[in-house]
Amino acid sequence: MKRLLILIAALTFTVGLSAPYASAHTQPAAAQDDAAKKEAEAAYRSWYEAYTGKDYAKAIQLAKDYLAKFPSGERASYFQTWLASPFVLRIEFKNAATANNKEEALRIGKLIIASKDVKDEERLQYLLFLNNELIKELSANPPNYAHAADISDFSQQIITLVEADKIPTGTEPGKWNKNSVLAYYNGVLGLIEQHNKNTDKALEYYAKAAAANPAEPDYAYRCGLLHQDKYIAAQAKFEAFPEADRQAVAANKPEAKPEVKAALDEVNKEVDAIIECWARYIGITQGKPDPNGARAKIEEALKGFYQYRHNNTLDGYQQLIDKYKSGSAAPSSSQPAGTPKPPEKQ
Repeated sequence: MKRLLILIAALTFTVGLSAPYASAHTQPAAAQDDAAKKEAEAAYRSWYEAYTGKDYAKAIQLAKDYLAKFPSGERASYFQTWLASPFVLRIEFKNAATANNKEEALRIGKLIIASKDVKDEERLQYLLFLNNELIKELSANPPNYAHAADISDFSQQIITLVEADKIPTGTEPGKWNKNSVLAYYNGVLGLIEQHNKNTDKALEYYAKAAAANPAEPDYAYRCGLLHQDKYIAAQAKFEAFPEADRQAVAANKPEAKPEVKAALDEVNKEVDAIIECWARYIGITQGKPDPNGARAKIEEALKGFYQYRHNNTLDGYQQLIDKYKSGSAAPSSSQPAGTPKPPEKQ
């Protein structure tokens, strides 16, 4: 549209040059101003008719046309404010979402979310809708993290609002599970931090997710994997010391070096964390299908770590697993129920 307006303006200018030179000076400036005001007022009346007739798509375009042609016009300030209002932004967001124009919907959605005139319940509604559309990219093959920063920002905003007991507009309270929502978006944040190699931050988010929804095995599974990575690094650091120094620490000899003991302590710390995470995973999933054999492999590794820390025995192992057994079906780690759609009203 902007290119078209520029082209029209250029054509108008060209036609004007073809008129007699004298005619450009015979019309008084006041008359030119008056004609422009009348044209601007006519443009405003056209917008008003479209607006009162509830032809909002036409009204929005007429407002944009007015600003393009009369940027300093009497109604310019009003149209700038109106076009930036949540009322108009909701309409444009719905149009962009319907047209599957993700980037435009994201741009407009951010404006709605940032608006001070939008209530928290509606803000949460838009945050959930936008974020859940973007999160689908993380499940693509291969995963797409192009919008990871937006997903992280939206997830943190969602968590803040949900912790404040906000429920999105258009959602029935009976279909809204606060803990499930908190677990899901903390899990999403953990996944992003895991992708960014921020292991400790990822573990922090997975711990929050597991606390909100202890029946979900995915958080325990990822917790164990991350601690396993930390264990491998700690073991490599310990193995880098001379064998004599390592044996002195293992035998608890007086000449054992503090830095070697500290390295071994770090190894054992990570082993204990792996045991805790994967014991929870096995407890939650015990008695449930294991189609790809993942649980069997984890349990084999878990028993090896457990024996390493318990004098090559499995004494107490089953009691540890039983501690994490869940009597209820583990919910899916997919998007929680009650995710709202964009508002239909305009």
